[in-house]
Amino acid sequence: MIWTLLGCWVVPIEGDDTELERQVLCETGGQFTSTELDGGRETQGHIVLDVDGDGHLDLVFNNQLDADMDFFWGDGSGSYSDFTSHSVGRSGGGFDFGDIDNDGDLDGIITNEDADALVWLEGTGDGDFGGASSISQSYFPQNVTLADLNDDGDLDIVVRLRDANCTASRLGDGDGTFAQSTCLTEYMDRTRRIDVRGDGRDEIVQNVGSTLLIHDLDSDGDIASSTTLDTTACASVSSPSVYDLDRDGLSDILVPCLEEESGDLSMLFLHADAEGHFEPCIHVEGLEHGGAIADLNGDGLADYVHSETCSFCDSIHTVYLQE
Repeated sequence: MIWTLLGCWVVPIEGDDTELERQVLCETGGQFTSTELDGGRETQGHIVLDVDGDGHLDLVFNNQLDADMDFFWGDGSGSYSDFTSHSVGRSGGGFDFGDIDNDGDLDGIITNEDADALVWLEGTGDGDFGGASSISQSYFPQNVTLADLNDDGDLDIVVRLRDANCTASRLGDGDGTFAQSTCLTEYMDRTRRIDVRGDGRDEIVQNVGSTLLIHDLDSDGDIASSTTLDTTACASVSSPSVYDLDRDGLSDILVPCLEEESGDLSMLFLHADAEGHFEPCIHVEGLEHGGAIADLNGDGLADYVHSETCSFCDSIHTVYLQE
């Protein structure tokens, strides 16, 4: 099956010609071949990253009804035939990955809503996980992001707490232990880690209603200031994804957008510059369900993954490879 959509090329850009940059990034007419993968029940979230360190991007899906996570292992061609599951408890889609205990291995952090806890999957360095440990977290945790909030070299937790009516932070000690939660912002929408200026300093991007906010952080890990991004074409936006679309070392943003004028659902790309500014780039029609963008087969083109599910249903994951 071939889908003809608005394509977004992933290419290195030479020079400072902004118009040329827009032309290359916003090329239209890209063609995508699609492959479906059978998923678990009630998939609520997914991430694309190299889990096992083999240089190939893998796909990770969180299945709420099955109370587990599926890892589909990439072979570098955009194919995903092998997968592994890990039991993590029921989670509404909140998970992230990073080296929590500074041992050089990738760990997972997942919300477990029924147990009022976060689950730490401790990585072994080869894509496997040694076991699940529970980190107590009251107030019904729902979404979680890892970021170095106070710039001390240790990953911290940003977690949405439904019953506390806030998004909270928990500063990490670098050994897998974390301070008690403190409300970071009253906004309850999803967050993502981002480095907007390419300086190695983490910021947080968060969708709030019809807008996207970039939260700059101070040395204590608190929000020092927030910047509103240009999403005026959207009546509302939802969970953002972060990806270096043009491979210039700066993080771009992909966000589902309900278009203001037409009422259509699309994807809005926001392209970053070296000063930390974001310019709306293109809308991608037909991929309205949210998802993740990455170069899955190493050909320099932006590919795409998204999932479809319903209550008590098996999920279908679709991998779109751009040609």
